[in-house]
Amino acid sequence: EVELLAGDEGPTGQFRSIARCTFANAKMMTSPYQPCKFTAVTARYLKVKPLSNNGDYFGRGRIMEWQLLGQLER
Repeated sequence: EVELLAGDEGPTGQFRSIARCTFANAKMMTSPYQPCKFTAVTARYLKVKPLSNNGDYFGRGRIMEWQLLGQLER
């Protein structure tokens, strides 16, 4: 389970929670990609905060790739 947070002030500034997502074990899925949907937001920074460590995947570096899909606003 992870929490996604968005912020505008910088990497050490204030962040607001935009979603909490729970993922299934990727070994049991036909695709390694699992969506975490949230409402549209504008932010300069995104933070991913682990809430549970099923198997300590964050500590051992097993989550290798994050992909954020969306549109850049100018």
